[in-house]
Amino acid sequence: MTTYSPTLNLGLLSLLSASLMLTCHCGTVPLPQSVQAVEGSCVLVPCHTESHTRVIWYMYHIRTWPKVYDVKDRANVIDQFRERTSVPGSADKGNCTLMIKNVQRSDNEVSLYVNTNPDTEGRQYDPERLVKIFVQTRHSPVIDARPSQVEGGDVLLSCSILHSCPPSPPAFQWKGLSADTGSVSTQEERIGVWRTIATAAVKATPEHNGKAVRCVTTVSSGFREMSRSVMLNIPYAPTALKVLVEKAAVKEGDSVTLICDVNSNPTPTLYMWNIINGGEVSEQKSTEKSLSVNDVSRSISLTCAARNSIGWGRSARLTLDVDFAPSILPNSSCTERGGILKCVCLAQSRPEASITWLMDGNQSFTLDSTQKGEVKSATLTGTIKLTPNVNVSCTAVNTHGTATLVMPVWPHQTTQTWIGTEYLWIIVSVCGVTLLGFVTCLCIRQKRRKYCDIILLITRYSSFVV
Repeated sequence: MTTYSPTLNLGLLSLLSASLMLTCHCGTVPLPQSVQAVEGSCVLVPCHTESHTRVIWYMYHIRTWPKVYDVKDRANVIDQFRERTSVPGSADKGNCTLMIKNVQRSDNEVSLYVNTNPDTEGRQYDPERLVKIFVQTRHSPVIDARPSQVEGGDVLLSCSILHSCPPSPPAFQWKGLSADTGSVSTQEERIGVWRTIATAAVKATPEHNGKAVRCVTTVSSGFREMSRSVMLNIPYAPTALKVLVEKAAVKEGDSVTLICDVNSNPTPTLYMWNIINGGEVSEQKSTEKSLSVNDVSRSISLTCAARNSIGWGRSARLTLDVDFAPSILPNSSCTERGGILKCVCLAQSRPEASITWLMDGNQSFTLDSTQKGEVKSATLTGTIKLTPNVNVSCTAVNTHGTATLVMPVWPHQTTQTWIGTEYLWIIVSVCGVTLLGFVTCLCIRQKRRKYCDIILLITRYSSFVV
């Protein structure tokens, strides 16, 4: 009776298993020796063979063959690849390509082995079915901007990124600029690594100049990467010009420095000023944006223009707010009628003046004032008992000076315009006598007694009435 030791039986089984692994009676499945993958992207391990019913992918190991993909045995797929692998192709057409999503650093230098029709042919070993994965570190996207050379042209933007998943290229987004992606193209950079390029075009405006623009890419795994920023350089003619005053308060007679504030790219090389100061018009050219003006008047106004290599721009005319001491206008007056006194004092100044009244006597009066532009009108009213040589004065004061006007008030008259009744009769009498003499001389010269008698009669009657 022949007996077999357990040790011998195990040795025979191991030898038999090894012989089965080293012998392949199946169709060839040529694979590339290696595949390049980009971290965070997906990767396709190309595999094409004859029509088959089932495919299993293993992680190659001398002793153990852990499963990487098996649609009928997902529970035994190792944790490193669980939920990350699939075979999207058609088995009927012999497509056994493996897709690995969200490539990780731990996938680097992993060797994979493919087995087709394992239910009928078992697990065969064939060196041509072995492939190694090499993982590259992911890189930020690369952005480029080519601005238009003229205002209104297109700013051309491009953004590119490397990946290893052509079926699911990255999505692109622009930061710092409102732009829609135009075209997206993908081309193979090297075996297994692809470059996807997105472009966009935006109309160039002055508002875009100096903008920091970035692009953001999102790969199939959800990883987001942001590019470095690029600063847009948009040439445009001078715009938004305005004249600025160096100091806040300007007084009449002072010197002042003015600045021509302008937005432009490139910087202006020539400035032109049009100045109206005290009724005189002048124009000045300068390569500097600032200008000094001496002996400023209260009516000064000016514009500035600027030129660069793109074109010209001009500001609106600015009238400066110039401070000046008060002056009392000549139409200020006092009137008295029926014992009621009314005085009006008109003072022109900047800033607004305060007006005070001074009058002989101790009468009680009502004061009122209004301001319209640079002119302040102050009114004094009240009952008065006039005495000879009554004087009323108004005084206007601001931070730059003082002005006073004395207005005498005579009984029953208006200063400056009112004439007494006794003076009126004297004037009329003088006019009558003068007229009588003129008519007499005229009659003597013409020797027409008849008509002269009539005229003399009329003239004497008029003198009698006066």
